[in-house]
Amino acid sequence: MTTPTTSTAADRPLDDDLARHARAVRAELVHALEPHRAALFTFCRALTHDVWDAEDLVQETLARALVTLAGTFETVDNPRGWLLRVAHNLAVDQWRRHRAVPVAEVPERPAPPQHDPGELRDALAVVAQLPPQESAVVVLREAFGCTAPEIADILGTTTGAVKTALHRGRRRIAAPRPVATRGVPGALLERLAAAFATYDVDVVAQLFAERSTVDIVGTAVEHGREVIRAGSLTHMLVTEAEQVRYRAEPAWVDGRPVLALYEDAAGTRGPLADLLRVEERDGQVTVVRWYYYCPEVIQHAARELGVPWRTHGHLDR
Repeated sequence: MTTPTTSTAADRPLDDDLARHARAVRAELVHALEPHRAALFTFCRALTHDVWDAEDLVQETLARALVTLAGTFETVDNPRGWLLRVAHNLAVDQWRRHRAVPVAEVPERPAPPQHDPGELRDALAVVAQLPPQESAVVVLREAFGCTAPEIADILGTTTGAVKTALHRGRRRIAAPRPVATRGVPGALLERLAAAFATYDVDVVAQLFAERSTVDIVGTAVEHGREVIRAGSLTHMLVTEAEQVRYRAEPAWVDGRPVLALYEDAAGTRGPLADLLRVEERDGQVTVVRWYYYCPEVIQHAARELGVPWRTHGHLDR
């Protein structure tokens, strides 16, 4: 005889209203931080290996910022400096995990008011070769134009430590190291591009593994081929096709293969409008990262490919 089980609070699903509220709060934060996204991205680009790792760090920074903001009772007077501090701490964590090098951690308190450093320049991506503490100091000094005391305020360290890190970082900067050519083989990208050209949802969906995932970076995640088929694929190939159609072409950006989506106007290739990074197993798509709402990534790719581009902001409003 079996004993009937009863549902407990521990195994009940989360309320849909709670999920909607969480999405709304996140969207509100992304909107509030919109003026600082370009600087955050380029700062992350200077701390990481390539543009893809930079966007990953941006997304992790926003997620950590939401959690940190929910747990503080202090006013964030300088959102840009605060975001840079959060990104720096995450980069330090990653460096520790991968290199096992002790690096001073910075408290994630709201940053004090300081000189607005303006837009960072993409040219400083070379400092990604450095440890994160040195990378942060070099990019804040050379691109933001911050003084040593201002950098110390942002990173929560001393002026002396800033000067030491700046001297060491400048000394270590050399030619950029080669970027590893990781990613899917060209054959799958070619098949995926050909499938997109049919504008047939079923043809494209057949290339996806049953338990595949689509990450519309910064906006939504879909799990499972049928969910993806009814969601992002139908939206792009059916709903959106009434306003705009795309031409898919395999390309290489920052040493990784991608599927570049260009606007197609009467058979003519228009501006770059989207990028897809794909992972595969046994000839099927297992993961797609969709960068439609990542304008800095699209701009970087367009510059590398030498093509015009069009971006769409950071949020599906």
